[in-house]
Amino acid sequence: MPSGRTPKPMIVTLRQIMRQVSAATTLDDAAAILVRQASQAVPIDGCAIFLKNAAQDAYPLVAAQGLS
Repeated sequence: MPSGRTPKPMIVTLRQIMRQVSAATTLDDAAAILVRQASQAVPIDGCAIFLKNAAQDAYPLVAAQGLS
């Protein structure tokens, strides 16, 4: 981070992420935004979202970033 700049409080970052997710027009777009922004907001190598499919008793991957 450049000198003299303070990091944004996490609540501000989370609010911005949720605004972007809320503006998405599809579930796939919302999930992609969420994993991308979460990966940038916190020091993690990867992020993934799985949604439960009760009919098939499975958890398919909906979106991922930074995973091999």
